[in-house]
Amino acid sequence: MSDDLMRQSAKLARRLAAIPAEIVAQVRPALVQGAEDLATMARALVPDDEGDLSASIVVTRHVPPQKAALPLDVLPPAVGQPRIFSFM
Repeated sequence: MSDDLMRQSAKLARRLAAIPAEIVAQVRPALVQGAEDLATMARALVPDDEGDLSASIVVTRHVPPQKAALPLDVLPPAVGQPRIFSFM
């Protein structure tokens, strides 16, 4: 991620954090409904060969961890192996 994008992301995060909790609570249902509408539209547009892609389109609420750590000795996974990260 470029330095400029990192600065912009940090600036946006500060601005969003400044929004009063009461406003966030009132706006959240509309945001969730908009996300559900978008997911429904995306599911309708994907090819339905086996249904795997369609089933993978879900709306979730991302809650970042308070503290994330990645061991320094983590190596890239072998081909076909999942990448596993631990968060503390």
